Amino acid sequence: MLEAKPKESLEDNLNYGKIWIDKTDFSILKIEIDQESLAGFNEELKRAIKNKQIRPVLSTTHQYFIEKNGIRFPSTLTLI
Repeated sequence: MLEAKPKESLEDNLNYGKIWIDKTDFSILKIEIDQESLAGFNEELKRAIKNKQIRPVLSTTHQYFIEKNGIRFPSTLTLI
């Protein structure tokens, strides 16, 4: 499993993720993304988010368990 985090200097675009990789062929098995991005919010809402008064979180999980001819395809997508 690999974990991806943004540089601390990129506070306005907070995206975190984990990627599960098959050890035998290095194909992607699963991706989890947690997003706290401020993109698309108005300025008042951005200030509230930065001051930790509210915290928008969007989590997605992509699983790649369907395999055909050695290529993995998405099997499920979960959005929370």
